[in-house]
Amino acid sequence: HHAGAPAAAVSFTLIVEREDGSEVLRAEHALSAGERTPLNVALPSLTGRHRFILQTEMAAGAPHNYNAWARWLAPRVA
Repeated sequence: HHAGAPAAAVSFTLIVEREDGSEVLRAEHALSAGERTPLNVALPSLTGRHRFILQTEMAAGAPHNYNAWARWLAPRVA
């Protein structure tokens, strides 16, 4: 949910890494101010320990980050 208004787009990124830091998966989705959408990502078969990184940052080309804030709502791994 990109709750900042008025604000430039925010990019939501999910990164899955193995214990050694190698990247297994990266999925990104940009949202405009006031926009909310589910992001469903098909995970590959994972064995062993992995790190899930949920990241938000200003989308490419955003002129500034004034009044922008975003959050992940109820992340789930199923």
